[in-house]
Amino acid sequence: MTMHDQWRDDFEHAMESLSDSEKAGLIDSITRSMQPPDARKLNSPERVFQRLAVIAALPLQSPADNFSARDHDALLYGSSRGLYSSA
Repeated sequence: MTMHDQWRDDFEHAMESLSDSEKAGLIDSITRSMQPPDARKLNSPERVFQRLAVIAALPLQSPADNFSARDHDALLYGSSRGLYSSA
């Protein structure tokens, strides 16, 4: 048995001994540890409202190039639908 296999077996055994709420707490802790330290600041209500204000300030009309939003997405993201597409 490799060290990796032993680690996996030990991990699975430890997970089996946890209750559902303990597993949920562990998942939450791991998820939080993977976020940047300032993630909560980035998602604060003030920051959300600031981003919404920027979005609200965008023009409602399409630009003068006559491309639809789908056409722009096709150019930016390589979508098979949109520009030059008959679909």
